Amino acid sequence: MARGVPAYGALAVAFAVVGYFKLFTNFRDYDDEGYIALSVREFVAGGSLYGDVYSQYGPFLHELWGGLFAISGAEVTPGAVRALSLATWIGISLTAGIVVHRLTRRMTLGLAGALVAFAAAGKIAAEALHPAGLVTLLGLGVGAAAVMLSDRRPRIAMGLTGMLLAAMVLTKVNVGGFAIAAVVFSLATTVPVLARRRWPGLAVAAVCIGLPFVLMWPDLGEGWAQDFALIVAFGMAALAIAVVRRPPATEPTGPDGRALLALGAGFAGAFALIVAGILIVGTSIGDLVEGVLIEPMGQGDVFTVVAELPRAVVDLTLIGCVAAFAIRRRADSGQPRRPSAAAAIARIAAGLVVLLGTASIMPIELVPAPTGLGLAAPLAWLAACPPATGPGHAGPYARVLLPALALLGMLHAYPVFGSQAGLAAVAFVPVGALVLSDGLRELEASSTAWAAARGVALASVVAVGLGALMVKLAAQAVVQPGLSTHKAWADARPLPFGGATRVRLPPDLTATYTGVVAQLRLRCDGFVTLPGMNSFYLWTGIDPPTGLNTTSWMYLLDDEQQQRIVDAVRPVRRLCAVRNDSLLDWWVNGPPPGRPRASPPPRRPLLRFIEDEFHTVEQIGDYQIMVRNP
Repeated sequence: MARGVPAYGALAVAFAVVGYFKLFTNFRDYDDEGYIALSVREFVAGGSLYGDVYSQYGPFLHELWGGLFAISGAEVTPGAVRALSLATWIGISLTAGIVVHRLTRRMTLGLAGALVAFAAAGKIAAEALHPAGLVTLLGLGVGAAAVMLSDRRPRIAMGLTGMLLAAMVLTKVNVGGFAIAAVVFSLATTVPVLARRRWPGLAVAAVCIGLPFVLMWPDLGEGWAQDFALIVAFGMAALAIAVVRRPPATEPTGPDGRALLALGAGFAGAFALIVAGILIVGTSIGDLVEGVLIEPMGQGDVFTVVAELPRAVVDLTLIGCVAAFAIRRRADSGQPRRPSAAAAIARIAAGLVVLLGTASIMPIELVPAPTGLGLAAPLAWLAACPPATGPGHAGPYARVLLPALALLGMLHAYPVFGSQAGLAAVAFVPVGALVLSDGLRELEASSTAWAAARGVALASVVAVGLGALMVKLAAQAVVQPGLSTHKAWADARPLPFGGATRVRLPPDLTATYTGVVAQLRLRCDGFVTLPGMNSFYLWTGIDPPTGLNTTSWMYLLDDEQQQRIVDAVRPVRRLCAVRNDSLLDWWVNGPPPGRPRASPPPRRPLLRFIEDEFHTVEQIGDYQIMVRNP
């Protein structure tokens, strides 16, 4: 592993350069970035989370990023939040690569894993500081603990796993719940004291298979939701067929009873520490429950982007269940299987589809780009089935956990199948690499006789092919994006606002935002926006009236919260409003293929205030600058 440090260091530099150009030439007008950055800033300034400061996300995000800003003394600016997102992006990529390297003992695959993860996690650039990036990194940490520590130091691995799970739950409760389900499934099917009994594995498997249907129940009348739920359910069913009540392996079994206690202690300790920290700085228990549990449950009613997964993937996952059953029957029969070149090549092909499909990078365009996440589901179970040459360096717990984390992690993309789908796909990188490595080991074992007869090792031919594929992968994941984003950066113009001067956007957008900011600074002592466009507070230097700032506040903030904002702004002498009707329509109708709402935003206090008491005095692009009626 130490020999790979220079190579990973070089990759980190390349990722930093390419990621910088991409992050600093990116701004989405729906402005998740401004919402999250402003909530962190208000929290650092002393606002109580969920009481004074609105957020749909758990406290760990604010404690982590807010703590960094507080300790360093740095201001929360557009440049600073992009720098943190870049560090998270690089961390995701390198962690995935190191996990693959440790799992397979192949540096080439480790570097390939880092490249694929970097490409798959590129969606992080669209929404700087979004918690999806943080939970992706934490989820990879759960996998890393299993791969690197579970066999040698299972108690440390389980304690660390518990801590990471607590942090995930208290960042995005749904994603943390999926990770907990994956860990419990893996333990129930691999820890001897549980695996020997009939009911634990079967019961947990039933829960995991049913989970997507429970989660998507409000949308199960729609074909896309049915397909998405079936893909995840069949993927988990294939994994369960492969591992539930499987005969105990002879290799190290990983976690034991004391390790399970360490898992619980790690979770409880980290959970208590994070909760205590947020309560100490002013959040009430009721507000914490509202913010962590109740508020996220309404996300599907606020905004939905339907899953773009072809119906054929449902059939492929069902075929995967049949294949898993056939392999399980052969394994249970006790018949020894000799290494086979045909089986090895099949595994190699499957591993490549999973590994490269996560980032929609294929040697041949087999499927349209958006389907990469779905393609991995029918094949993920193979990671839990060692080849004829044995389990290699992956213990049974890690072999089950990695595909379980990836399959259940797909649900992160519901109900918004956007950038979260790309980040959810990152978990399949170690899965694909493990299947590919298993195939390579079996091919190396099976090619000896063939090589003696022909004079050429089939494994060597495959190795050359994989080397060529690595060159293509590096070109598609780093070189080409680097060149295109550098050109975009060179052609763009910097935003002339404090803390945002490193952000460069197309000249027309820069001119539009500069004009809006100039008008707000000229005309206004304070302002509100419709819908939420919170980056304007960061750009103008004008403080928001309250900490209740979000994007689709028309739906997210109730009457009492909106009235608090109205009461706060009424005394402002030169009060303005910024309105963007095209963006408002986007929130109401959803982006294609979003699901439009049945009704317009309810006329709650803040919406009534803006619509009834303001008129437009300036139009800059899609933005209306409004002042109060005389």
